[in-house]
Amino acid sequence: LGLAGLMLSGCERDRELAAPTGLEITNDVLTWKAVEGADGYTVEINGEEYKTKNNSLDLFEITNKYGSYEIRVAADSVTEGVLSSDWSEQTSLTLTMPDWFGFMPTDDGKGWEAVVIDATKAQGKVIIPAYVQDKAVVEVRFKGCTGLTGVIFPDTVEYISGFENCQNLTRVRWSAGLKKIKLGAFDGTALETLVLPEGVTFLGGNAFGHAKLKSVSLPSTVAKMTATNEKSDANPFAFCENLEEIYVAEGNKAYKSDGNCVMRREDNTLVAGCKKSKIPSYTEHIGRSAFQGAALESVALPEGVTSIEDSAFAHNDRLKEITLPQSLTSIGKYAFLWCAALGKIAIPDGVTSIDYMAFSSCASLTSVTIPESVSSIGKHAFLYCTSLTSITYNGTMAQWDAVATVSYTHLRAHETTLHL
Repeated sequence: LGLAGLMLSGCERDRELAAPTGLEITNDVLTWKAVEGADGYTVEINGEEYKTKNNSLDLFEITNKYGSYEIRVAADSVTEGVLSSDWSEQTSLTLTMPDWFGFMPTDDGKGWEAVVIDATKAQGKVIIPAYVQDKAVVEVRFKGCTGLTGVIFPDTVEYISGFENCQNLTRVRWSAGLKKIKLGAFDGTALETLVLPEGVTFLGGNAFGHAKLKSVSLPSTVAKMTATNEKSDANPFAFCENLEEIYVAEGNKAYKSDGNCVMRREDNTLVAGCKKSKIPSYTEHIGRSAFQGAALESVALPEGVTSIEDSAFAHNDRLKEITLPQSLTSIGKYAFLWCAALGKIAIPDGVTSIDYMAFSSCASLTSVTIPESVSSIGKHAFLYCTSLTSITYNGTMAQWDAVATVSYTHLRAHETTLHL
């Protein structure tokens, strides 16, 4: 090469990536056209920078206050000889507090409760402000906001009373100060993943009932799960047919997770389960609504289980088979209510009581075997078991009349035969 060629070769410039184009925001996600050769991207939002490998960024928790956001993107390069791009053209996002919710003073007058004014106007993501007129927002009670898709709770919120039937609610940013989620608070929502923060101490019964949950992670601080102040727990995840994973953080003094079950430590009660549960061998009690609406198909309870509490297996309309242990002594109210596919049941020796509507509406149930040990059968125990044609009772007619007079009158209409 001549002198001119050498000079040109030595002055070759590094290649610069093209600036991103096509910035769009849809459902709290910022996207742009991918830049060829980019190793990642930097997104600047009101002066704060966020790194991402892909040509998108989730804004759900970043845009957590009402106001304006100025956004631009640059393509990054770590490749030798390739420079990062200039900033893209700027795009703007403005979030304005809607008029469909407002605030009421709390009972003690020290803070605010956010409440719905017009649920029909609720759309998209809502951001609950931390303070109103210098007082903290400590409780939130929204119901029936079918257009609501996401909620940002400020860290001042301690109690959540209700988002029942917010059927399109898929995302939540939880408050770091949250303590209690009350009865039925998120019943019927579209939440799929639940990771509750440390500090939550109480979950009301059915708090997340009928939700689309697939996985649940509970903190070490949860100490009670019940519908009221009763001693008995109640499953917060009843009717969650998609639920497959349940985890309780290490260090929880009241509960632990084992085999995708929530176990109460003090008495080995299985409080909450799911269709992927493996019931621990040391289980002594199946708690109230523990598997209610869990989409079970078969169940084998281990020896050692002594009681099945109210509604424990209710509304499992695919449950075809259940094996009860010889250790069992009691079957609670509604225990197998509406298990429409259950074909037969053998009550083991040692059971002394079958409570109110225990097997009601088990439409496929054709035969039942009841041991002599049963001394009490509650009213309507086998009501609407329209296929039930045979009951085998391992005692005398006098004993049967003493324990089952009320229930058996409801079987005669279905031409059920009693075998002694």
